[in-house]
Amino acid sequence: MRRKHGFYDLSVTAASKSALVNVLTTLIDFGYRTVAINQIVEESAFEAQDKKKKRKADKDAPSPIPPPISLDDIPQEIKNSLKILHRVTVYFSTSDIAHKMVSSDNFKKYDIVAVIPTSKAALQHTCNALDVDIISIDISSKMPIRWNRKLYNMAAEKGMWFELPYALAVLDSNARRNLIEAGHLYHAFGKSKNILISSGAENPMQVRGPYDVINMSLLLGLSEEQAKSAITNAGKSVLLRAESRKRGKSVVFIERSVCKTEFKKDNDDEEMEESHIGPLCKKICVEGT
Repeated sequence: MRRKHGFYDLSVTAASKSALVNVLTTLIDFGYRTVAINQIVEESAFEAQDKKKKRKADKDAPSPIPPPISLDDIPQEIKNSLKILHRVTVYFSTSDIAHKMVSSDNFKKYDIVAVIPTSKAALQHTCNALDVDIISIDISSKMPIRWNRKLYNMAAEKGMWFELPYALAVLDSNARRNLIEAGHLYHAFGKSKNILISSGAENPMQVRGPYDVINMSLLLGLSEEQAKSAITNAGKSVLLRAESRKRGKSVVFIERSVCKTEFKKDNDDEEMEESHIGPLCKKICVEGT
């Protein structure tokens, strides 16, 4: 995986290409360097697929998860300044929908996978059995489920991150209240461990600079160190977890190679005969001559 620097915003939900370009340009101006374009899938999409399957009596119904959007219309200068990733966020209330999500053909095409559990059963299934990168919330309404320490720590130990999107809170007082409440609940149940801050911006007016986000995070129960990490180190950790989820577990052995060098002198000229074990050792010895 290529190293990424700068600030992270792992949720941009612009509806049109022109709005997306404007948001990405604003993020570049603010110093963000890694961005994820988020596509939201409502629970109704899975219900519609079931109805089409019953009507057609076959399995050719379209996938409820759409393919990642094309980046062909994004100007090249934006692509050169940003690392752009694809993300999908799925609302679900039952384990059946979670199974359909994982079974979708387009599921593995996304770089980052996030879910929004809308019931206690969905939250328990996410923490116990689901393999996703981010657990997000919808701050347009109050959290429909209540966390507890056991579930919070279980999800954190599995490497999942808890997202607090701030875009709606910029303009709506009710959303702002819900965001602050969610932040303090995460602090009460898990001491704000594994918190990720993202915008979820649909237009440039909803984007805030990194240091404004850090100051805002202090109102959500985060410490100064956690607030800085929420838009820097948290983003790196999410991407590392996403890579491990896609590639699976592996074992790597590292061994030190041995280099032997023999010298012989002939007629005041120094000749070097090299016997090397491993190409890396040979390269090091040649460069050292």
